[in-house]
Amino acid sequence: MGLKILRFESAAKILRVRAFLNYINSLVEERAFIGAMSKKSLAEEKKWMKQVLKSIKKDEMMAFVAMEKRKLAGIVWAKRSELERERDNWEISIGVIKEQRGKGVGKTLLLKIIEEVKRRSPNKIFIDVFKQNKIAFALYKKVGFAEFARIEKCGKDNRGKYMLDKILMVYKGKNQ
Repeated sequence: MGLKILRFESAAKILRVRAFLNYINSLVEERAFIGAMSKKSLAEEKKWMKQVLKSIKKDEMMAFVAMEKRKLAGIVWAKRSELERERDNWEISIGVIKEQRGKGVGKTLLLKIIEEVKRRSPNKIFIDVFKQNKIAFALYKKVGFAEFARIEKCGKDNRGKYMLDKILMVYKGKNQ
């Protein structure tokens, strides 16, 4: 595996916005279990990247990009809570393109972001996953997350109906 992990801000300098656009739209096309359900435009992706870079600069977020053979393979980010009382809590989000799943990309990205968040002395590190995404759920458990709550029919399925159950998980460490 010739996988390279780069800070988002470094990847943003060497990859064109279109690479990030192709990444998110490929996940949307395959109907992956991500927040976005519709394809994004180039203008929307530029705006998103600008917001991410601004949040990173303000220390509200950190992000890493996995590249395989100069192609974007996955992105992980952790966002600090915006609430003053919860400022030391971080929430992780991750996505890996279909061709790179099962090759350790997701695990590598998760371990990298957890390592970086832990340097900030977090109170809690969270991640969520739709119950139907059994592979991601198993990976999150494997790297040290534990389920603490479920929200029934919280996410829309591909027909637009609220049918997906969300599992909320907190990081407990590898030796839970």
